[in-house]
Amino acid sequence: MKRFLAEQGRHLRRLGGTTLSTITAFLFLASPVSSAIEPYRGIAYDERVDPSLHKRKSTGVSTQAIAEATTHLLDGLSAPQRQQASFAVDSEQWRVWSNFHRSSGRLGLRLGDLSVTSRADVFELLRQSLSAKGLKLSEDIIKLNHVLGVITGDTRSFNEDEYYLALFGRPSDNEPWGFQFEGHHLVINYFILGDQVVMSPTFWGSEPMYSPPDAALPPRYQGLSVLQVERSGAKDFLASLNPEQAKKARLHGWQSFISGAGNDNAKVPQEGIRGNELQGSQRQALAALIENFVGNLREGHADIAMDEVRAHLDDTWFVARERDDGRIYYRIFSPVILIEFDEIHGTFTDHQHVHAVVRTPNGNDYGQSLLRQHLEQHPH
Repeated sequence: MKRFLAEQGRHLRRLGGTTLSTITAFLFLASPVSSAIEPYRGIAYDERVDPSLHKRKSTGVSTQAIAEATTHLLDGLSAPQRQQASFAVDSEQWRVWSNFHRSSGRLGLRLGDLSVTSRADVFELLRQSLSAKGLKLSEDIIKLNHVLGVITGDTRSFNEDEYYLALFGRPSDNEPWGFQFEGHHLVINYFILGDQVVMSPTFWGSEPMYSPPDAALPPRYQGLSVLQVERSGAKDFLASLNPEQAKKARLHGWQSFISGAGNDNAKVPQEGIRGNELQGSQRQALAALIENFVGNLREGHADIAMDEVRAHLDDTWFVARERDDGRIYYRIFSPVILIEFDEIHGTFTDHQHVHAVVRTPNGNDYGQSLLRQHLEQHPH
C-alpha cells in the first residue's frame, strides 16, 4: 500500500494544481482497502442486515443466453487462459475490485491480450448480460477512457485495453456462477443462480463525461456522452420538491463516497427525504431516476429489480447537495438498492468527472445472500 500511495502521489504531483480533497477522494475510491478482507456482512443502515429481503425464487426469465455466450468464450481460450480467468464461485476475490486506472493486481484476462475473436466474445457476454443501454454505457465509458489518454498524452495508462474479465464458477443451469468485468471507471459484478441475477456492485464513471469538441479525435471517439440523464434526472427531481421537501433533501457539508471499493460493509445513514413524504409525480420521478441505473441490467431481470424497488419506495431515502459550480452529489438508499452519484473535480484534466456506484444492501452484493442459501440447501 505504501508503494501504491507513493506512486500515485508522484503521478498526481506531475499533474499540477490538484487539490488535497481531490487526491483524497481519488485514492479512497480507487483502492480496495482493508475492509475487503473483513468477513462479508453487506451494506446496511447499521450492523444488522435483513436476510429475508433476498430469497431464492424462480423469475421465469431465462439466463441461457448468458451461459451460452460464456461457454463460447471459454471454448475459444487456450488452457492457460481458461485457468487465468477462472476462480471459485465463493472466492473472496470477488471483493477485490478497483476503479483505479492501473491494472496491477486485477483478476482474469486483459482485453489487450486477447485475440480479436476472444475480445469480441467478451463483448458478446456483456451484450447478453446487459440491456442495450447498459452495453452502450459500458462501451462508451471504455472509449472515453481512451479519450482521456489522448487529452493527457498518456494512452499507455488510459486506453481500451486495460479492462479485465474474471469468471467465478462455470456456466450452469442450477449451480451458482458469475463474472466480473473491471477497469478504469467501469466495474460490473454479475452473479447468476438458475434464472436469478444480481448485478452489483457496479461502478460507472468517466473523465471526461463527453468527448471534448475541440479535441482531435477519430470519428469512433467523437460525440460520446455518458451519465448525463443520471445527472439531469436528479436535478429535475430536486426542482420538483417544494421548499420544505427540498430542505429535508439537502445534504449539509461535503460528502465523499460511502460505498466505493473496499466498503462492502459500509453503514449508510437514513437521511434526506423519504419516499413516503413524496407526492405521486415526485414518487414517479424518483423511481425513474433509480431506473436509469437498474435499466443497465438486461431486460426482464431489470423489470424484476424495479418491482422490488417500487415495493420499498416508501422506505427509500434521497439526499443531495448541489455545489456552487453546478456539480451534484446524491445518494438513494432503500432496503434493496443503494445508488451514489458524485461529480468531482477532474483528477487528470479540467473536464467533468463523475463516479456512480450501485449496490444491493442487506447482504446481497455479489449475490452473497443467494449463494449462502444455495450452499445451505446444497452443501458442496
